Amino acid sequence: MDFDETDYIQQIKKLLNDLDNKDQRIFKIKFSNAFRKPLDIETRFLVNKYKVIKFSDLYNKRIDYATNSIQSKRYFYTNFIFNLAGLIPSIGTYISLITLVTDFSQYQVTQSDFRHLRKTLNFLPKPAKKYHKLRNLVLIPNIEQLSLEEKLYLSFVIRLIEEKYLSQTAILIIEPIDNVTDITIANKGIVYKFDLNNYTQILHDKKIYSLTHVSRVVLNSIGIDYIDKVNQILNGEKTEDSYEAVMTQIIREMIENSKPQNSDDLKRFITLCSFLFESFTINDISEAVNLEKNPLNCGLDDAMKTNIICKEKHIQKYLFLEEKIRQYFQDSSYIFEANLYTNIYNYLQKTYPKNYADIALLSGVLLSDENEILSNYLIAFYQEDMTMPGYKLNAIRSYIKKSNDFEIILRLHDAYSEEPQNLMNYREDCLKLLSHIDGSGLNNFAKAAAISYPARVLYEIHSDFAELEAVEETYLKYINKIVDFASVDTRIYKYVLDYISFTTAIENNSTITTVVQRLVTLLNTIEPAEVTSGQYVKFMRMGNAVYPSDPKQALMMTQKAFNSKQKPIEQALSGINYGVSLCLNARYREAVEILSNNDLRTDVINTISADNNLLLAQYFNGKFDAYKTLTGYTRLLKIIKKVDNSDAIIVKNNYLALCIVLEKKKNSQLEQSIVKSADNYHIFFYQINLLTEAFLQHDLARFEKIKNAITVPKLLIGYKSFINKRNDFLATNFDKNMTYPELDNSLYNWSITNYPDKSMLFYSHPIILGCIERWFE
Repeated sequence: MDFDETDYIQQIKKLLNDLDNKDQRIFKIKFSNAFRKPLDIETRFLVNKYKVIKFSDLYNKRIDYATNSIQSKRYFYTNFIFNLAGLIPSIGTYISLITLVTDFSQYQVTQSDFRHLRKTLNFLPKPAKKYHKLRNLVLIPNIEQLSLEEKLYLSFVIRLIEEKYLSQTAILIIEPIDNVTDITIANKGIVYKFDLNNYTQILHDKKIYSLTHVSRVVLNSIGIDYIDKVNQILNGEKTEDSYEAVMTQIIREMIENSKPQNSDDLKRFITLCSFLFESFTINDISEAVNLEKNPLNCGLDDAMKTNIICKEKHIQKYLFLEEKIRQYFQDSSYIFEANLYTNIYNYLQKTYPKNYADIALLSGVLLSDENEILSNYLIAFYQEDMTMPGYKLNAIRSYIKKSNDFEIILRLHDAYSEEPQNLMNYREDCLKLLSHIDGSGLNNFAKAAAISYPARVLYEIHSDFAELEAVEETYLKYINKIVDFASVDTRIYKYVLDYISFTTAIENNSTITTVVQRLVTLLNTIEPAEVTSGQYVKFMRMGNAVYPSDPKQALMMTQKAFNSKQKPIEQALSGINYGVSLCLNARYREAVEILSNNDLRTDVINTISADNNLLLAQYFNGKFDAYKTLTGYTRLLKIIKKVDNSDAIIVKNNYLALCIVLEKKKNSQLEQSIVKSADNYHIFFYQINLLTEAFLQHDLARFEKIKNAITVPKLLIGYKSFINKRNDFLATNFDKNMTYPELDNSLYNWSITNYPDKSMLFYSHPIILGCIERWFE
């Protein structure tokens, strides 16, 4: 709905007063920037009519409702009572809701999300037949400020409102008119437009003004409050009818009206401030002023008198009244000495090394080296793609997209996030990108970031082993260049974690093992407070990867990750890996408890991981017999048809292992797909179980052939001695013609006798089932 009436204030008031009279509950106001201030003022009065919840608060408080089921039996009983009373979804309803929202958005839903919304927005376990009286209003003052993570959550909440699970709630989205909305929320609800281009005349402060093209452009830069000044300038006989001329005169008058001692000094001071981040401190200003060799006879107080710079609410930071004014000063014809720009850039990078997006965006203003600018953009995308505000992400993606050699990064990133079932289609893109990295002019941090994208895709599609080794060699070269063991730079944390994850695909390389051990030791010296909580939790949940020979140490790490307070998706990933640690320590009952939590099943990949691990825990715990376990794996086989990655091979191996237990005819196509596409790790599981099959079938020639072919993979190197002795035990007892239960009992007794600490129980069964973990996310 477009508005072209003269009195825009009355239009805004009428719109906001009528929200509860609509059949829709999703409202969007698209506005020209000229109307930003009046919109902001009028929306403040909404608290007089509704319970207004800022979307940022709704999003950030989700973590308070993420429940760790192993920590609290009280939670279990409370949940049980609430289910009986119908206050939260039953498991069946919950799964239906998961399907409902994941069909619509990519947000990874957990049960804690529903607990949060029940408390905050009166979430209903069953949808209402019609909307109830509007009580709650979720307000998004500017959707451009939302990160990708936040937008995914927004699409989830919108879906629940549309389906009337939140029947007393509406969402009001305020969005710049030229913003490109994500497809999942683009066409939802009622859209109102306050587009200055639709006005030929406008009422402001009881005066009617005629609008021209230039006046609209200027007002969209500085706000409708300046319409009188713009009108005066454009009516002057000597003023050129251009945006630049009008802006120049307005800025000049804003400065002169503040009556500075020296107008030129004040303009230089404000220009220096424009070279800082969007939000800057007094210290930042002092540093910039000190770098300017020519003395300035003015300061921050003088700049604030012009209303060009203002103080942020509640914090000691400052910003430009309008971003367009900041850009005007950045593009100013005033030229400083060449080294000043570089010095300000160096100061910002040294003082705020982890403000990756801000540094990238400013480097395009302050630097002339295209390689260094592109490096900053790639680093920002690597470090903050999910967490930076949308308008910054759009700017960074747009810049990278212009690069002929490195726009491939965007395709690989999007494919890994959105098309895990189609990653095989991107192998050539991986190889093409790898061929560009070495010879490029990027800095070493950017090269290490760039290589991570093809590395993770090639890892998932279980690429050729020689190919993976070549990638690892290049990867390690740049890791070595950015890691200083004598002086730890915490920026390397994510790089090192991704590299360690990738090396799990490389077999029988003692050099890599030594490097990884040194890197793990280095990460252990970094205090958790020095990195983001997400990075620290990721390191902790990688316990089984970084301590493959020490299941107890690995368990301590993954348990610490699981017990930490974190975002729901990170909690899910940690729960999956912690469940694996419990299995590897033969604590199956606890593993079943953890892996039964539906909060772990946030998407198809995590569902496969959690279900696979739960099935094997239930089987080894005796809760499921072989028939019931095989039925579970039959269901998983249907799911993995859509996901052709290393996880699928583990599921296939486990399915075939259960067929051996039940003496069922195996699927030859499954066997061929494992042999054809698997690496040494997956081949090991396939062969170790075939060894048991040959034992049970009393086929000595086949048994000896398989036994001699088995190679213990790197990830299981800590169990190599035990596995070799286990296989020797089978050879020694080959002539006893044991049944499967007899063999299972004999292996258990042998293991307990020789390893009384029970550290080897997981690998003491006749069949060995593979676990699935989440490391790269």
